[in-house]
Amino acid sequence: MSNFIIAVVRSLVPIIVGWLVGLLAAINVHVAPDIEGGLIVSVSTLAASLYYVGAAWLERKYAWFGWLLGVARKPVYGEHAAA
Repeated sequence: MSNFIIAVVRSLVPIIVGWLVGLLAAINVHVAPDIEGGLIVSVSTLAASLYYVGAAWLERKYAWFGWLLGVARKPVYGEHAAA
């Protein structure tokens, strides 16, 4: 698997998790319609960010937690990267 695909997968998984959390929040939270969209986007963004930071932190301690980001292998950048 190429480094590009690994990087894309490891970026998309937290976004999808955040999106799902935002959907769940929209179901369970009843607010004024004019602020609902902004609240959902904010909750989704916060959830995706916290998910990525948490998974990356766990991965530093225990490599197998990398699967929480979709691919356990980290992409390699720079001179050492294979095409």
